[in-house]
Amino acid sequence: MHAIMKALVRIQTLEYGPEAESAATLAELEQLRSQVPPQILGHYDRLRARGKKGLALVRNNKVCAECNMQVPIGTVVTIIKGADIQLCGNCGRYLFVEETPPAVENAPAATGEPAEKPKRGRKPRKKAGSDVG
Repeated sequence: MHAIMKALVRIQTLEYGPEAESAATLAELEQLRSQVPPQILGHYDRLRARGKKGLALVRNNKVCAECNMQVPIGTVVTIIKGADIQLCGNCGRYLFVEETPPAVENAPAATGEPAEKPKRGRKPRKKAGSDVG
């Protein structure tokens, strides 16, 4: 994830957290806010001043979690690559995608070969009169 977005996600987490007014939280918030460019921080603060969250999660790589509108796939790809910061076209929040955990080491390695299809044979027919009992 883009470093600026990581800082914004952490800022929003701290601002909505239970310890939002503690001295340690305020110091961390100040340090994080210094890492974000003023234009981005200004937009984020305007949303917060209206009582809205400044960030929205993209659920299932296609829907803004705050306004429930579909996000264009090009926008999602840009976010995933970390190439740029994107806004939701509907609600104006900064969009982010949750980072996926690394793959489990015990998972079987892909060989590149397609899996064998099960053989499809016909079921044996019942002979006439075999059901008589």
